[in-house]
Amino acid sequence: MSSQTVPAARRARRPGWRDPRIVGGVLIMAVSVVVGGWVVGAHGDSRPVLVLSHDVVSGASVDRDDVAVRRMGVDLADRYFTAVGQLPHGAHLIHGMHAGELLPRSALAADASAKQVEVPLAVAPEDLPSTVRAGSSVDVWVLPDRDRGQPGSAGAQRVLQEVSVLRISGGATSLAPQDARQVIITLPSDRAGGRLASALAEIASGRVLITRRG
Repeated sequence: MSSQTVPAARRARRPGWRDPRIVGGVLIMAVSVVVGGWVVGAHGDSRPVLVLSHDVVSGASVDRDDVAVRRMGVDLADRYFTAVGQLPHGAHLIHGMHAGELLPRSALAADASAKQVEVPLAVAPEDLPSTVRAGSSVDVWVLPDRDRGQPGSAGAQRVLQEVSVLRISGGATSLAPQDARQVIITLPSDRAGGRLASALAEIASGRVLITRRG
């Protein structure tokens, strides 16, 4: 009977700290801790601030239905409203603002100082830029009316400057024919008076062109 060499039994060894599986697990845990701490810290350092949830024109009132809360990484409480309860009752915007803009304290005025005059204008589609919408700041021009046979050399006249658009509607109304858009603009009552009267007289003599500012 021939003798055979029996191999020595090998004992299982515990993985050392250089084992790739251990190193990978440690790295994953470290990254998770760092990212989690950053997320918690960033949220803890942020502050709520109010932003407009939709476009608001100059002179329009602002209440809880017009704003949303956004968290910012810096403290803006000295310049911006940070809670719905801080909005003054009956306050109005002193200039038009767009959706998503922060609502500064300086943008709101007392009710008595923000009275507006609304003026409807009939504007042909080709004389109204497609970018003009509620809240836009525009200039109002009067051009010679081709349908009335006015000479083209009469030139254009700017009759209203830096006024806000309250609303734009289409279709036939008592003020706008079927092929025109009705553009309702607003301007502060203290800027109306004789200026508005002369502008309306010019508008009646020609056709209206709207140009958008900014």
